[in-house]
Amino acid sequence: MAEIIKLPDNLIGIDDHESLESFGGHEISHGRMTRFHWNKESDGDPVFEMYYGGANETFFSKIIRDRKKDEFQAHDSDNKIIVSGTLNHVMSVLDERLATKHGENDD
Repeated sequence: MAEIIKLPDNLIGIDDHESLESFGGHEISHGRMTRFHWNKESDGDPVFEMYYGGANETFFSKIIRDRKKDEFQAHDSDNKIIVSGTLNHVMSVLDERLATKHGENDD
């Protein structure tokens, strides 16, 4: 009988990891972000951090996977939740916010 191995509940899988890096590259290519960075929370959970602003670089947001709710969340610089849900939904909302901040939308 095969042994069942339970992976950590917060694991950001390879596909999600690649999607986040692709998202970061997309935002950088449009000039909306200056860089992204992989980091770890104090509990060791992975976090995808995004920055904008060039020489006066500013933290924009971080994306985590909430282990209890089994959803992705984007948090602002005050650690308040901007959006939560599937990874695609979170990236879509952040894309819209970054486009607006960059002056691409009429809002």
